[in-house]
Amino acid sequence: MMGSTLLRKRCLLLRANCLVLRSYSVHVEKISDASGEIAGILNQVNWLDTLVSSNLSTEINPDVVLSVLRSRRVDDPARLFSFFNWVDSQKVTDHKLDSFSFLALVLCNFGSFEKAHSVVIRMTERKWPVAEVWSSIVRCSQEFAGRTDNGVLFGILIDVYIENWLLEEAVFVFTSSVDLGLVPSLARCNHLLDALLKKNRQDLFWDVYNGMVERNVVFDIRSYEMVTVAHCRDGNAQLAKGVLLRTEEKFGNAALNVYSLVLEALCKKGDLDEALELKKLMICKGLVISKQSYNILVDGLCKRQRLEDAKSLLVEMDSIGVYPDNVSYSILIDGLLKGRDADAANGLVHEMVSHGLKIDPKMYDYFICVMSKEGAMGKAKALFDGMIASGVSPGVRAYASLIEGYFRVKNVLKGYELLVEMKKRNVVISPYTYGTAVKGMCSSGDLDGAYNIVKEMGASGCRPNVVIYTTLIKTFLQKSRFEDAVRVLKEMKEQGIAPDTFCYNSLIIGLSKAKRMDEARSFLVEMIENGLKPDSFTYGAFISGYIEAGEFSSADKYVKEMLECGVIPNTVLCTGLINEYCKKGKVIEACSAFRSMVEQGILGDAKTYTVLMNGLVKNGKVNDAEEIFHEMCGKGIAPDVFSYGTLIDGFSKLGNMQKASSIFDDMIQEGLTPNVIIYNMLLGGFCRCGEIEKAKELLDEMSGKGFPPNAVTYCTIIDGYCKSGDLAEAFRLFDEMKLNGLVPDSFVYTTLVDGCCRLNDVERAITIFETNEMGCASSTAPFNALINWVFKFGKTELRTDMINRLMDGSFDRFGKPNDVTYNIMIDYLCKEGNLEAAKELFHHMQKVNLTPNVITYTSFLNGYDKMGRRSEMFSVFDEAIAAGIEPDNIMYSVIINAFLKEGMTTKALVFVDQMFAKNAVGDGCKLSISTCRALLSGFAKVGEMETAEKVMENMVRLKYIPDSSTVIELINESCVSSNQRVEAEAAP
Repeated sequence: MMGSTLLRKRCLLLRANCLVLRSYSVHVEKISDASGEIAGILNQVNWLDTLVSSNLSTEINPDVVLSVLRSRRVDDPARLFSFFNWVDSQKVTDHKLDSFSFLALVLCNFGSFEKAHSVVIRMTERKWPVAEVWSSIVRCSQEFAGRTDNGVLFGILIDVYIENWLLEEAVFVFTSSVDLGLVPSLARCNHLLDALLKKNRQDLFWDVYNGMVERNVVFDIRSYEMVTVAHCRDGNAQLAKGVLLRTEEKFGNAALNVYSLVLEALCKKGDLDEALELKKLMICKGLVISKQSYNILVDGLCKRQRLEDAKSLLVEMDSIGVYPDNVSYSILIDGLLKGRDADAANGLVHEMVSHGLKIDPKMYDYFICVMSKEGAMGKAKALFDGMIASGVSPGVRAYASLIEGYFRVKNVLKGYELLVEMKKRNVVISPYTYGTAVKGMCSSGDLDGAYNIVKEMGASGCRPNVVIYTTLIKTFLQKSRFEDAVRVLKEMKEQGIAPDTFCYNSLIIGLSKAKRMDEARSFLVEMIENGLKPDSFTYGAFISGYIEAGEFSSADKYVKEMLECGVIPNTVLCTGLINEYCKKGKVIEACSAFRSMVEQGILGDAKTYTVLMNGLVKNGKVNDAEEIFHEMCGKGIAPDVFSYGTLIDGFSKLGNMQKASSIFDDMIQEGLTPNVIIYNMLLGGFCRCGEIEKAKELLDEMSGKGFPPNAVTYCTIIDGYCKSGDLAEAFRLFDEMKLNGLVPDSFVYTTLVDGCCRLNDVERAITIFETNEMGCASSTAPFNALINWVFKFGKTELRTDMINRLMDGSFDRFGKPNDVTYNIMIDYLCKEGNLEAAKELFHHMQKVNLTPNVITYTSFLNGYDKMGRRSEMFSVFDEAIAAGIEPDNIMYSVIINAFLKEGMTTKALVFVDQMFAKNAVGDGCKLSISTCRALLSGFAKVGEMETAEKVMENMVRLKYIPDSSTVIELINESCVSSNQRVEAEAAP
């Protein structure tokens, strides 16, 4: 604004200077006879009658008038003024600009300032550009007196422009006069400054101020006060304060309103301490601080949460007789509520009432609204009741705020009671309030109550809107009440309320999550038929739903359909799609979706890339994840802690600790702060690689950098020391962990038990249980680890003791034995051929209400097979099927081989077909390549090579084995594996 004003002023000055230099054609002419005769008549007493009766009146024109004024032949300026007015009244011609200038100059010269003022008024009414007016006065004054006027006429011109609020013109005359060395009086300067402040023309104000400073105008107190005010309005609180202090030095005191303005400016800038100091200074000077100034101070303190200082100001106001009003209390109450001090706020409300201040209903509404939002429902309700007790009827907003507050804190009963009360009091319930109640009921799980409110709305004539219906539909879907959701949609349409895109999306998303894809599709069709365009959320629901259901081809179909319809998926959808593929282990599809996103020009963010990297890492493609990481960096997307953490985790699990450590260092160099999780990733990697010393160094570094180890940290390092054989350090860290207030979990105890057993110190492992060291963290997992080691390496007496203690319940205090416990012992007994003891445990397992599973029965099958007791083996298998056991690939392999050994090829083929049939539906019975080799070898041993060939074809079809394999190769590989196993078992 200021820049444009200065530019305009320069242009006007340039134009004015050109006008000043313009020559007059009349300068070289002689005064016409007419002008001379008129001048002579004007010196007569009865000049008007003489002029009218002569023929000269017909010769009067602008040039003649100007000649008369310039001739100086008329001695009386009053006559010239009257002649000028008479010519003007004849309406036969208009005066030239210079005529106004000459006349005004003559009048000023004779001290007729009022008449000169009137001439200038009429001159400005002609709307001549200010540059032309200014140059005319300059030219005429130079001709009139041989020099530029002393500035009187310029001052009058400034006054006239100010009177008409032509402030830019007034400032132009001021600055132009100053440039000529003619400085208006201080009074006139102040007049101009005051006018500029009144119209908020700060830009022009500083032009005038600078002009005054340049010409060394001595300011008075009024000038300083206006400069202070201008600084305040510009937000320059410190400059305003500085000018105010200089005013005090020169003149003692400034006006009260100036102090108040500086006070307000300091508060707005947040300089509250300085504002408070200024307040003290005002009091010391005997100035009575206004209520408005106090309110501004209170407001400033509340905004900075200096609530105690704000409260003390209210007390101070009361003590000096500037009693707080509604505004004062409202400001402080608002501050207290926002500062979560509902008690103090409530106290002030009561104080207002005790002081006889009438609280406006809108204030009550506001206070109740804020208290409800802050969760102070007791105080809000108390204020609500007080409002009624004082005779003020609560409005819609007060009720709505309380209802919303109660539902927000899950107090459904109170919220609904208020809704009923509104009806009793005949308070009109708005759709918003109804909507709040419906939403609250839905959030609390009372869907039937929410549905009843919607029905009540219709009965009361308040039509539910699409948002309310959508809330109800969405919640029904979330609670798997699909039929109810569809019913509400139907009722909604019967009411003439058309579902919008958000409503349809809610239906489609809910149904897709429940894998009810056909129903979701029907609503997509309906949506399009109703003229609504599906968006990225619509298609995203279908894509996620089909991926979750494992129907990837259908998901791809909707991706293509979405793009063909011109719907560009957003980053959030693309990230979600990639994540869904990754969760299902479909990293190739995830990468394809990512590349498609890039081709569509969708700029992913760090989360998008990290999700893909995480999927690749979890599927063992760490190097591919690293390539994605570098691609992200190449596109200028800054990796975050999670991006680096994903790679660190991947390389740590691969055992490539050099790479993991390098990535960790890169992260530090980029200014990112690692968290405990990342430290734990590295720690785990070093432990798995056996680099226990580096793990210990990293542990020390964590603590030194302010990252105290957590439970996972201790679990990891304890496991590392146990596996390295350093039990002393493992138990030391175990004790340290407890001293640091961390509760060891079952994994820690399992690790310690396992570590003791690895060093054949089974007795110490048992001691962990017998001394009840596990305490509250007891779990079956550590106990199972102990059982496993005892049965694998322990003495026979110890095993027998374990079985006896298990069966008499002695171990229950360490962690109640589960099916895993029994399966471990049964499996070892079966392998040893002690089938009777295994059967006894089997019956005890059932006695304690534990159900044998596929692992239990497979152990018995292997045991009977090893003993050659196949008829009993087949009986156990039939018993397992009768008990509802679903055979897995191992059980199938064991029983098929047994049938082959007995020459029951047909029976074996029946179970092979069963396996293949199950695999056609799911991956539950997919065979490993070693199992495939064993089966084919079994058929070969009984001379069924043709059958083996057919079986192998199915294995290739189902992708159990590579299609390049041959039966002979697989049988030979099986023989080699079998020989290696025999040699291993025979080794000491």
